[in-house]
Amino acid sequence: PDNLLVNRQGVVKVLDFGIAKLLNDHQLTEQTIFETSANQRMMSLSFASPEQITLEPVTTASDVYSLGLLLYELLTGERAFNFKGKTLREAEHIIRYNDPEKPSSVTFKFGHQLKGDLDAIVLKSLRKEPSDRYGSASELLDDVARYLDGRPIKARPASKRYYIQKFIRRNKTVSVLAAILIMSISSFILLLLHQQAITLLERDKAIIEAQKSEQLTNFLVHLYQANDPEVTQGQSLTARDLLDQGAHQVQNAFLETPGLRAEMLTLLGNLYREIGELERSYPILMEALSLAERLDDSALLVDALYALGSLELMAGQFLDAYQYLEKAENILEESERIPGTVHAAVNEGLILTLFRSGRLHEALEKAEETVRLAELHPNLSSIARFDYMLTFGNAMSLFPWHLEEAEKALTQAMNINLGEYNTPGRLLSLHTRLLNVVGRRGDLQRALWHGREAVQLTEQVYPEGHIKRAEALLGLSMSLFYLGNLEEAEEKLYQALEIVQEKDPDGNLYLSSSVRHYLGLILRYLERFDEAESYLREALDLTEKQFGRLDFRYAGVAASTGDVLRYNGKQEEGLQLLNYATELRSRLQSDSHNPVRAGSLDLLVIVVADMLIDTGNAELALDITMHAVNHLNQIQFNAPCWMLVVLSRKGKALHKSGRFEEALHLFEEAALMGTDAGDNSGIGFAFIYEAYADFMADTNHPETSMVMDDAIRVLKMIYGDSHPATIRLLEKRSALETVSERQ
Repeated sequence: PDNLLVNRQGVVKVLDFGIAKLLNDHQLTEQTIFETSANQRMMSLSFASPEQITLEPVTTASDVYSLGLLLYELLTGERAFNFKGKTLREAEHIIRYNDPEKPSSVTFKFGHQLKGDLDAIVLKSLRKEPSDRYGSASELLDDVARYLDGRPIKARPASKRYYIQKFIRRNKTVSVLAAILIMSISSFILLLLHQQAITLLERDKAIIEAQKSEQLTNFLVHLYQANDPEVTQGQSLTARDLLDQGAHQVQNAFLETPGLRAEMLTLLGNLYREIGELERSYPILMEALSLAERLDDSALLVDALYALGSLELMAGQFLDAYQYLEKAENILEESERIPGTVHAAVNEGLILTLFRSGRLHEALEKAEETVRLAELHPNLSSIARFDYMLTFGNAMSLFPWHLEEAEKALTQAMNINLGEYNTPGRLLSLHTRLLNVVGRRGDLQRALWHGREAVQLTEQVYPEGHIKRAEALLGLSMSLFYLGNLEEAEEKLYQALEIVQEKDPDGNLYLSSSVRHYLGLILRYLERFDEAESYLREALDLTEKQFGRLDFRYAGVAASTGDVLRYNGKQEEGLQLLNYATELRSRLQSDSHNPVRAGSLDLLVIVVADMLIDTGNAELALDITMHAVNHLNQIQFNAPCWMLVVLSRKGKALHKSGRFEEALHLFEEAALMGTDAGDNSGIGFAFIYEAYADFMADTNHPETSMVMDDAIRVLKMIYGDSHPATIRLLEKRSALETVSERQ
């Protein structure tokens, strides 16, 4: 190992450059110290013990473990663990959980001689729990000496039979083969005392690693000191403050170790990107890329290019994003790192870039290439296969007509046996994506289950107040909303709002506007219009800041805000926003080369149609609802819940246009659709029956009472007894009964 040095006097020096030891009791995470990137470790994995992998305190038991690995290799000619072709995570798993094969089973030539005592000595040295190993290197060497003398060793149970066998063997003539084994073991002992020549060749490398460790340690110590109450004068620093402090300190840090500097810059750039600070992220990542190019380090280049591609994708600069990501993929191909987990991430970025830039056909081809890589390489690691199926499933979920394939791929990923790698973080990723896919396919109950699982997993993975918890709460709230559970959805969204207000006070993240938008929508359907207006105005301002007024997301928030303003008596302002949303919808749908993005605008018609009907434009409302229904069917985004919502407005438009027979037929068909869908009809069923009941009452249809009773039952089932819509229908039925009695 690199940390064993022998001086000119033959004294062995064991150097520990581990950062965890240098920082003593600081609680550091794997990402901050132990693993600075996916390509570099602060130790040699070939001689790392399980406790070093988990950043537990390093003791003499760790040295015993390393000596056991060395003895294993000397006796068998093979290393105890084969990491060839393994990812870093796979190597960690092997070290922590896999027991090595017995030395006697590895070598055919010496297997018989190794069986028994030497197996026991080596395997005792390599036990996973430090307390189960030899107490010190002296005890290990003492057992080796016992074996050489033919005496019983301490690593084996002290049976009478065993002691007799050792006595007999101790008095036999030593065979030639035994002499070879003794020479190997003697070489092991001598190696610890006489490896100065090897050390001289490795000294420079060890010094460089020590310098890197020292610089990284100093950097992080200074960063922690920045939160010292004496330094901050009693003020607590936020995570953003510490990030700014780190960016400032890194300007003059790691100048003698450019590789480590490039890694730290990439890390800082990614962190700024994650909190929406794209302008701060870009120059940092560009410097990281420049350093990586100067060093001609393929791993550093891929990391920096992937980070820059992700940044440009987030900023909507699709051409630049594609160029960075494509270059990263080319480097991976040249360095023979395809297939692999890093390539799966880069490939997903390329697919998203192609999709969002309207190059749908190329995005689909890239997605199919992804699944082929997983299928055509039977020896692909389980983690890489998992990542490829996750990428493919996410790619297919972009296209409503491929949602079934997306669900199939994500289900396959869930069924891959990852063993100890099946962590809460990986499960969270799966549940989040399946929530999106099955929800859009109309299976609202399963979507709700995935949403609850995702929230529970974020609580395991992320600390209280983390932005990821807000993302999971938003996903769960959307499922609750579509099922009509508005009160619980409101509760979850207020929890999410509290997090984004603290973590993203400037509203740089799309999550901040999304949480406010959905909270405003839920309050609107709870008919608490004043509260809804406040949050929708905030969402509108943030969406304009993030995407501008010509983005399809702005059109959605503008329509929701205009709708609520009308209910709050602000007719002129509300109509202006609704008219703008209508015009923008038409412009985007005619200009867009992306039918999926255009399709997301179809759900705007429910509030636009209400506005048009209320202003005497029922025929125009009918036109846009018919177009929306046709387009949703065309792109196969026609799950019962969404279709019932749009059909409710089409039926209302037919009703107000005087086309009563068509309206009645539509409502009857839609009611059957909702009944067949059961719980998965969601709020769409309530929308249909509320409009259906109004139509029957207004036209004095003979079956009005029966439909009214059905409508009340449906609204109670979905919204509850106390919802304003339920109460309104109950009052209308009572009024109709009163009129009927008078007649």
